[in-house]
Amino acid sequence: MAGLIFSLLGQLHIEHRQLGAIPLTNRKAIGLLTYLLIESDHAHSRDFLLGLLWPDLPTAAAQNNLRVTWAQLQKVLGTSSADEQPHLLGDRLSLRFNPLSDYELDVTRFRALIAACRRHSHPDPHDCAECGARLREAADLVRGDFLAQFSLANCMQFDEWLLMQRQQLQVEITAVLEHLAAFQERAGQLVEAERTARRLLEYDSLSEAAYRQLMRVLSRGDQRSAALDVYETCRHLLAAELGLAPTVETV
Repeated sequence: MAGLIFSLLGQLHIEHRQLGAIPLTNRKAIGLLTYLLIESDHAHSRDFLLGLLWPDLPTAAAQNNLRVTWAQLQKVLGTSSADEQPHLLGDRLSLRFNPLSDYELDVTRFRALIAACRRHSHPDPHDCAECGARLREAADLVRGDFLAQFSLANCMQFDEWLLMQRQQLQVEITAVLEHLAAFQERAGQLVEAERTARRLLEYDSLSEAAYRQLMRVLSRGDQRSAALDVYETCRHLLAAELGLAPTVETV
């Protein structure tokens, strides 16, 4: 089945370009697919995947579960015609997601947009319309945390990998929102800048820089009372969570 769109920035969503949403509810299948999608640069041994997803099972039982889960993924993602690259590649020893198959992955697109902004030559990125459009597209891809609200019981190695991916993407998402809010503020798009700054605080509720940005945008929009409310929220959270007062820049 060609033309698949995988969305991992939020809860997993799989869609075929023509046929619509494709359901996948088996948690181990979700875990296996997600891992293979993100780590698609090489094949992964079946033995490694057994330890990743079924660490507590006897080898024979784990092997059977992997075969069943792999077969389910093949059924869900569909088979390819003779002129199409298959999405899933497997042999007796290893499995992988085929990076040459016809698919889109939001994480890949998100990072490509960030990389394009970094490569682009501009005197000031916050005045660059091209990069502003890229940042807006990147922000629109984000529906939530990476594989939001998902974990696998008794799979410590998988959950450690998942946490690492989430943390890295949170850093990248935060940077995108910071730059997008700054671009929108510079462009006088105050409603959009306020919305982006509030999204940023959802990812980093203790960032004084984000609070300052939001207060500045609200003040420019003649919402001084709302800006003072934001300051009080900042002051309260810093005191409650860190035992600190806002810095001079924030006051």
